[in-house]
Amino acid sequence: MNRKISPALFGLALICFLLPWVNFSCSGNTIVSVTGTDLAIGRTIAIPQGFGQKPKKAHAHEARATAAFAAGIAGLLSGLLIKEERFRAIASAVCGGAGAVALFLLKDKLDSEMVSRNMGMITVDYLFGFWAAMLLFLGACIVNIMELSGKFKKT
Repeated sequence: MNRKISPALFGLALICFLLPWVNFSCSGNTIVSVTGTDLAIGRTIAIPQGFGQKPKKAHAHEARATAAFAAGIAGLLSGLLIKEERFRAIASAVCGGAGAVALFLLKDKLDSEMVSRNMGMITVDYLFGFWAAMLLFLGACIVNIMELSGKFKKT
């Protein structure tokens, strides 16, 4: 059963990287919306400035998002390519846990940066894509830990 569930969870988590993850807003007005792919691979974004000033350019790239993306790919490949059940479950559990931890650290970093750099003027809103990816990584980790503990019957 886990032979199909685990790669599916990682595949869905990778699809979530295409969805919007984060809105940066000021006074309730969205300044910029960023997808998981933008954070993992990087994209130059123009941040609007006030009253006729040129937009400030920023390169949206976060190593933690890249690590989560790499964990998703590694988890997907390990679920599909490793034949021995125990090694597959261990590798997939580690990848799921690593992806979830990387996303948690990304959230922590973005939250603390916005408070320290902008004195709380810019708020960070986490969207469905971010939370879905986090839950899917956690789900993949839990499913594989359950397989290691013998909760799933072999089919």
